Amino acid sequence: MYSLDTCILVALLRGDRIIESKIDECEARGEALAVDPVVIAELFKGAYLAARVEDAVRLVEDLVSGLDLLEFDEGSSRVFGQEFARLSNIGSSTQDFDLMIASIAMSHGAVLVTRNISGFEKIQGLKTAVW
Repeated sequence: MYSLDTCILVALLRGDRIIESKIDECEARGEALAVDPVVIAELFKGAYLAARVEDAVRLVEDLVSGLDLLEFDEGSSRVFGQEFARLSNIGSSTQDFDLMIASIAMSHGAVLVTRNISGFEKIQGLKTAVW
């Protein structure tokens, strides 16, 4: 299963052919594509800041309706807390939203697909793919 990061979905909305091709390949192989509530929140944040709000909101709604939803549940929360503490103890940090996105992917056994690898490279045990 692949969990798609915000930057991947924004690129898809902008017509990125590489992302479209990768998604088509996954669908042809029957691999699940998912999104999480944090990514959805980031997408809606952008949509409500757009010049044409109604169109942008509709695009986000249509996009996420075709993806599986990975919940930010107790398991994700536990991973978040553990990894936050580990990073804090070694004097490192990452953005809370990135850590939440990573925690959700990890707790659901998903590979996080991103182009923002620097936001996730410190997170131990996270499987990533760069499209």
